[in-house]
Amino acid sequence: MHARPRSLAFLLSVSVLTGCAVGPDYRPPETALSARFLGQEDIEQR
Repeated sequence: MHARPRSLAFLLSVSVLTGCAVGPDYRPPETALSARFLGQEDIEQR
């Protein structure tokens, strides 16, 4: 079963336009990171 070229072109254009919707001013949300992590002591002992 082959997809139609028109359908593929539509899906490609929608995916490109969706990716551009974020825009150049996008800033990822700030997340608070812990100074210590679960299991860190085991890694430091290696």
